[in-house]
Amino acid sequence: MQTKKLMGLLIFLVLVVSGCSAPYQELSVYKGSCHIVGNDVYFSYNGIKYTAKNQKTNYQTLLNKNSGTEDIPVIAMDDGSYMIPDN
Repeated sequence: MQTKKLMGLLIFLVLVVSGCSAPYQELSVYKGSCHIVGNDVYFSYNGIKYTAKNQKTNYQTLLNKNSGTEDIPVIAMDDGSYMIPDN
């Protein structure tokens, strides 16, 4: 009986912890790997190419604010999309 309670508690804790994780991951992307085509920003991360759709405005705003840095943040969402924060 004690083992069943302990297993139940362990499963509950695993479910709670996995449910509280962030729905995104922030990547630090080398600015030199980015280029704009239309409204999309194409970039490379760890040698793999990605597209941040409709992020041209945010990318340009970020470049103007952080002109001295070599990297930009890109947010990888769980749904497979990529966003560039403008701040």
